[in-house]
Amino acid sequence: MAKLEVLYRRNLYTLAISLAKSSEIGDAGVADIHRRYGDYLYSKGDYDGAMDQFVRTLGYVQPSYVIRKVRDCASLLERCVGANK
Repeated sequence: MAKLEVLYRRNLYTLAISLAKSSEIGDAGVADIHRRYGDYLYSKGDYDGAMDQFVRTLGYVQPSYVIRKVRDCASLLERCVGANK
């Protein structure tokens, strides 16, 4: 969908998710948007938000992708907490 590509380029993922849910894109398509959104949040350092998005993709993307991303997020969060002590 061309509209979704425009929203991706502008990092408007919540709007893309809403649009996808109201269209014929299906659950797998919505999960792909959650994956993209998770990747975006991860790149911006929002690891909690990224983990939330990655968990929403379970059952639609390869489990190894989700596990790796969640593990990486958890590791980064632990390092941040440890650095503040």
